[in-house]
Amino acid sequence: HGGDEVLMALEGRLWVRAWHGDDVSVFELEPEDVCYLPAGSRHEYRNAGGGTARAICGIAPSYLP
Repeated sequence: HGGDEVLMALEGRLWVRAWHGDDVSVFELEPEDVCYLPAGSRHEYRNAGGGTARAICGIAPSYLP
């Protein structure tokens, strides 16, 4: 996708790993926790618990400066 992403956990635990350049960030989100993923960063999500995990994300549109 073309822009920055914000992810908010709604239910369960969600594990997020993101790469941005040479840096790797790992987040373990519980309900109402939020993480920011800059545009262009590779990332993955995993369910870190035994039950259902739900989240909502917002993605900024790509734009030209």
